Amino acid sequence: LPSKKPRGTGSFWTLQLPWIPGLYPCLEIDKYQSVASSGAGLPPVPKLGKRSERIPVVQEKSNYDPCKTSKRICQNKGKCVNRNGQFICKCPPTHYGKTCERVADTRFCKDHRCQNGGTCISTEKNQTFVDPLKLRTYRKENPDKPPLISSENLTITIQYQCVCPDGYIGEFCHLTEEEQSCEEDYCSSHGRGHYDPENGCTCQCDPQEWIGERCDIRSPCAGYSCMNSANCTLKDHPKEKAVEAVCVCPNTTEFIQTTISGEISENPS
Repeated sequence: LPSKKPRGTGSFWTLQLPWIPGLYPCLEIDKYQSVASSGAGLPPVPKLGKRSERIPVVQEKSNYDPCKTSKRICQNKGKCVNRNGQFICKCPPTHYGKTCERVADTRFCKDHRCQNGGTCISTEKNQTFVDPLKLRTYRKENPDKPPLISSENLTITIQYQCVCPDGYIGEFCHLTEEEQSCEEDYCSSHGRGHYDPENGCTCQCDPQEWIGERCDIRSPCAGYSCMNSANCTLKDHPKEKAVEAVCVCPNTTEFIQTTISGEISENPS
């Protein structure tokens, strides 16, 4: 048993520990040195073995299906779906939550716009924001307008929110995670992202300001002034992998100057 003596004696150190009933392993005294003889503090603590030697490792089974362990994981007629060994409950429109345990308050959900199986629940206060569905329609119908708009009235006021199922996000559960990343982040806030399942995300940039695959390169036409109503266009140089700002003059222009020369006002050959 551990000794209650406060100091070390002889060739070993006695620990001051409370007495606890039970069985204890015997340690060889000659493995330890006294404080007086070693000049150190407490005796060295024996090292434990490797973690793999002390604790058995439980290998995760790839074919584990939590939905088969219990038929009552999802409540209120929710459907259990196995997703890489984790369960996901697909809830009916009347319920939501991890296991469909919550009842949805649908007082203000008569004309809700939740998509892709999203559950509508009423909120205490109204909320006003830019309608992402209207914005998407506007951009499809007006592809030539700047990607970022602020003057058009595309707001909506609702008194509900959408609880999205797994795999969908957005105010109305109208986006997949890939679509949201494409529309909001991929084009560096300087262009309009369009997601296609086959081709991935592509950006529509404003060539007068930004270029590049992700609209992250300043266009040579940005800040480049063409004279006499000429338009700045980009000329590709595939071998050099570069683009050049070129001013294209109109076909018929009444010039005030008698002579015009230079790269900023030339008729294309």
